[in-house]
Amino acid sequence: MVRPSSAVSHRGNLPRVGRMAPRVTARRWLREGTGELHRAAEECVAILDDRAGRATYESYLAGMLGFHLAAEALFEAHAELSQTPFDVDGRRRSRHLEADLTAMGAATDVPSCHLGVQSDTLARALGVAYIVEGSTLGGRHVLKRLPPNLVELRGVATRYLEGYGPATGSRWRQFLVLLEGAVDHPAARASALRAAQATLAALIRHLQP
Repeated sequence: MVRPSSAVSHRGNLPRVGRMAPRVTARRWLREGTGELHRAAEECVAILDDRAGRATYESYLAGMLGFHLAAEALFEAHAELSQTPFDVDGRRRSRHLEADLTAMGAATDVPSCHLGVQSDTLARALGVAYIVEGSTLGGRHVLKRLPPNLVELRGVATRYLEGYGPATGSRWRQFLVLLEGAVDHPAARASALRAAQATLAALIRHLQP
């Protein structure tokens, strides 16, 4: 499997605010601005390799646990985010990762991901949340494509990949409503995008061997 370079740059993908069409949604702005980094992140998900086994899956869960713990700590400490409908505790998925690792007999004491993201504004916090919440959709996609050696783990150690279960779609749409309402002008969108890009770049570095 091809791996991205360890030196991940995210600044070059920032759209120019002055050229943004007035009717472009914040979701589209972030999706297009993080496309290249999302593709690089997908290359780090070695569990999609047909030869992936339990050790690969365990490493993936541990890496994602370190990432989610760091993101959740950021959300908990953000005063402005706490004043919005974003339910930090209800969207906490580190516990699902811990449950999956425990089901596999693996340790849950894992290295934390260094996000290195400035999150002093609501727009930046939501840029981080865009990546974290978007992973609920990505996880369900991965769940459908588990390689033969990992199929036996479905329903046993795949709680994280299941996202919010049947509520995944509706909770994603709820987040988008918050995103569109709070990140509603060019400067805020540019700020959110920088945070989203930095978050993805940190995740890539964290998952690389």
